[in-house]
Parts: sequence; C-alpha cells; structure tokens
Amino acid sequence: MHLALLLAVALTTAPGPAAQEHYRVGLVREKAGDLAGAEREYAAALTAAPRLAAARDRLGFVKGQQGRTEEALADFRQAVADGPTLFDPHYHLGATLWWTKDAKGALAPLRAAVRLQPGHAEARYYLGLALQDTGDLAGAITHLRRATELAPRLAVAQLRLGVALQQQGDLEGAIKALRAAVAADPALADAQNSLGLALTAHGDAEEAIAVLQKLIAARPDHVTARVNLGSALLHKGDLEGAVRLYRELVAAAPPRAVHPVTATMATMTSAAPRRGRVTPAPRADRADGS
Repeated sequence: MHLALLLAVALTTAPGPAAQEHYRVGLVREKAGDLAGAEREYAAALTAAPRLAAARDRLGFVKGQQGRTEEALADFRQAVADGPTLFDPHYHLGATLWWTKDAKGALAPLRAAVRLQPGHAEARYYLGLALQDTGDLAGAITHLRRATELAPRLAVAQLRLGVALQQQGDLEGAIKALRAAVAADPALADAQNSLGLALTAHGDAEEAIAVLQKLIAARPDHVTARVNLGSALLHKGDLEGAVRLYRELVAAAPPRAVHPVTATMATMTSAAPRRGRVTPAPRADRADGS
C-alpha cells in the first residue's frame, strides 16, 4: 500500500497525536530501509495506542523482513483482531502462512482479504495458491485466472495458472498461460520448464525441445529441465539423444539425487519410446517463482 494511504488509514483510527507521529516516522524509516528504526517507532506507536491495528501490521511486516516469522505472524493475527476491516493485516497473515507451508491456515485470512479488496491481484494469487495446495483445483483456477486478468504481467500468477490448468487437463489453456508467464518474465525458469513440459504433453516436441534447450543454455544446473528435455527427445523419437542426456545426468549427480525414471532411461539402448505420455520430473521446490 502507498505510504500516504497507510498513514491516512492509521490516522482515522489513531487515538492520539503521539501514536500518529510514531507511526508516521515508522513509515518513513521503513521506506528508507531502516527496519530497526521503523520497528522502534511502530512499537512506540503501540505503546501509546495498543490497539492501533495499522501499526501492529507494519510492526509484523518489518519483523518478517528481518526473518522473525513467528513474531510477525503473532503481530498480523493481533492486527486482524484489532482491525478486522483492514485489508493489509489479512493479506499479510495469509501470504505469510502460505510461505510457511500452512496453506489451510492461509485460506481464511486470504478470503477475507479478497472480500475487502476484490481487485487486489496479489491477494487473488495467494488465495489461488492456497486453494491449489489444499486440493481445490477449480477454486484455484478461478482466483489465479482473475489475478492474471487484474495483472497480466504478474508472471508467477500466469505460471501457477498454467500449472493448474495442466493438472485439470486443459493443455491448450495451460500453454497459453505459460507463454504469457515467459513473455512477462523471460528469466522465470519455472515458467520455461513448465512450458516445455506442457508442449511435450500436447505433442509439440520440437518447440518443447527449443524452449528447454534455451533454458538449459541459461541455467546449465537446471536438472529438472534436462530431465524434461529427455522426455521431449523421446517424444520426438530421438531415443539416442534422450539416453545420452540421461546418462550425463546420472554420471553428474549423486545417486540419491537421480530420479528412478532417469536412472532407468540411462540404461536403455534400443527400446522404442512410447508416444502420448509424459513422465514429469519430480518437483524440487514450490512452483511460484520462488
């Protein structure tokens, strides 16, 4: 939220000038990157006005920026209790819970945030992530799609929409969203990798190979892209190229880091590839641009 708007929200609920002044100075220091100074000012504001929800929310935010996640969550929860109609505390609580892998706990505050600001693309994005992680694929697609409508250049939203659509079986929709993610952020490796995987599943092995080779040229250490490139080569009918690639992967990686499918393919010499089926590589991290 813009600095002036944050200040305006606080001033409508602040009980006295001392709290208002500490809050204002805290915003200035936070904007300047002085997180410790901002924390002191927000704490002083709360000493003067213990239920000043905007100050409590910003206090949690700067703690989170300093890696003190549990303290930040406690402040966000208190800010929600003290300011139930304020957007930021709900949004910050929900997003932070998702990042701590509590997708179920993130749902209620993120739904509240979306109710308070339906046009907030990032709130829709995080709600979509939480719904996807809790098994509500249809709900996730609804909110991720809305996030991309509100912010077409939000590459991570396009990425997760594409992944969700592919899970739903809509390969054409997935490819469209993943192309948009790559266009919005050409450096987003997960978008390129997911696009290559979707193109292979759609039968467009040639383009998938080109996309994955471009990614690997920029990120030679991207093992998942190499595995998916092997799959694309198989679907093209290039068994020799796929086996060579898999052998290189097995030789370069510690045994426990090699997926069983990759290890098996590395031993192949003549078996004909089966078309029409893609074995995705194992996901090593969260596919959110993180």
